[in-house]
This record gives sequence, C-alpha cells and structure tokens, in this order.
Amino acid sequence: IHVTELDVRIPIPASTAELQRQAQDYALVVDACLDEPACEAIVTWGFTDADSWIPSAFPGYGAALLFDESYEPKAAYWAVNDALAGG
Repeated sequence: IHVTELDVRIPIPASTAELQRQAQDYALVVDACLDEPACEAIVTWGFTDADSWIPSAFPGYGAALLFDESYEPKAAYWAVNDALAGG
C-alpha cells in the first residue's frame, strides 16, 4: 500500500481550528499507514502551500500541505512528525 498525492484542503483563509483539524487528519493517515504492515509509503502532493494546485482547482480552498506559503511548518507538519516519532 502506498498513499500518494496526499493533501488535506481547507477553506481559506484558514482558521486555527481548521489548521488543527487538518493536522489531526494528516496524523490519522500516518497512524493508519504505520498500523498496516503492507503500507510502505506516504507521499504528499508537494510540500508548500505556495505551489499547491488546490486553489486553482477548488476556489475558496487551499492551505493543503505541510508547509505554509512562507515555507514555515504548519500544525500538520508537527502532527506528522509526532506520528512518525511514535507520539
């Protein structure tokens, strides 16, 4: 099993609550993969919101990736990091 092209779009501008929910969703995917021996990889659809395809395809949505438009890690990044670290 490979989870590919993962992103979690949210309405923009994103609220703190939406960013936290997004982080939880990313962590759920990582946890599910870690719990399944056949899951070998998770690949996101990019790494920064600055280059995301989401806003052009889904007007009013974006902020779908682990890093914001300034290349700063978002709550989703830290949730994935914690899940991979076993936290």
